[in-house]
Amino acid sequence: MFLIGANLSAGNIIYPDYWSEIRINETIPRTYLEVIRETNHYGRDTSTHHNSYEENSSSHIYWDRATGFITETMLETIFTEKTRNYTTYYSSSLQIIATNLWSSIPSSPVEATQELIETIETWNLPKGTGNSLTAKLKVAIHMLDLGKEDGAIRKLTALITRVEVLREKTLANEQADELVLEAQRIIALING
Repeated sequence: MFLIGANLSAGNIIYPDYWSEIRINETIPRTYLEVIRETNHYGRDTSTHHNSYEENSSSHIYWDRATGFITETMLETIFTEKTRNYTTYYSSSLQIIATNLWSSIPSSPVEATQELIETIETWNLPKGTGNSLTAKLKVAIHMLDLGKEDGAIRKLTALITRVEVLREKTLANEQADELVLEAQRIIALING
């Protein structure tokens, strides 16, 4: 399961010819190598209860949506033997640490800001929320084009403030975290 089809979305079958239909649960933004990437997530929790033992497992796998390559896995199993009274805990995780499939640092603050606009547009946010965020980013790009870096930084700071207001209202915590992290990274790019 290290590679799946590129450009799949939530609800798509991961391996159509596989013996069971494993489907993508959701497509969400996640940060890998300092870049927000749209990722496909498959997660499954299972429990087995028997007279002599109990087993609980959790599996979460993430693939880069654009390429289909795996970016992260988290597997956890807790096995409890009831008759001998012991518990075994197993956990493993993997995360991508390098790739040549995408650039880890955009070449310019304008490029990074444009990528952030594109990410927001894929989130299907309420229209007012999406517009208020992308408008600030478009003004930041305009300011950068005019050479007014301080103005761009003020707009990015205003974006961070707006995100905190919208957190848990019209923005999920994970989306808010991604936006704040990326806006801070763009500010750092501007400051050089």
